[in-house]
Amino acid sequence: MDRATLAYGCAHFGKISFWYASEVLFAYYLSEVCGLSPARMGMVLALSFLLGAAADLLVSQLLRNYLQRVDNAVQLQLGGALASATTLSALFMGTYVPADYRLGFALLFAGAFRLSYVLFDLPQNVLLSIATTDEHSRARLASLRIFFSSVGSMLVALSVAPLMSDAAALPPAHRFMLLAGALSVVAIAGALWLVRAATPARRPRP
Repeated sequence: MDRATLAYGCAHFGKISFWYASEVLFAYYLSEVCGLSPARMGMVLALSFLLGAAADLLVSQLLRNYLQRVDNAVQLQLGGALASATTLSALFMGTYVPADYRLGFALLFAGAFRLSYVLFDLPQNVLLSIATTDEHSRARLASLRIFFSSVGSMLVALSVAPLMSDAAALPPAHRFMLLAGALSVVAIAGALWLVRAATPARRPRP
């Protein structure tokens, strides 16, 4: 397996781990850690999902020509990784915000995370077609995506018990911040490696 292919798999692992964390943990965090009512928690999740879906359609149209180049796609997914890491970490700081402002804070940063994730997700999906030259290479990348998706799903699932345990030494808010930090490091490192692996080395001028 070549370096660029493995880098793509690792970048996908970082991205999909963000997605699974948002799918599995946002509802618990907003209701049990931030203290939002079920109705408000549901509103935050529903509006952020709608925003993400709309952004996915809009961004894919606006950047259709820009994302025809591999170098543009890998740079954008790195920017999306940085933005997703920032907004997820900010969202998990919601418990430190005064109770009267938590709903607005959650709406702002849950929405910002969904927008950031589009910039992370879309370029990586596009790379599956523009960075491959034949069916064999596309199948290899698709297989890697499935493998790393399974690993990401399993690891996020394994994090649920420690995050929700009453016997843990750290408060829940601190545990979620540690999770955000770990996910961010993995996602940014994978995205950065993909940039380096997909960018041809420049030879010095004679």
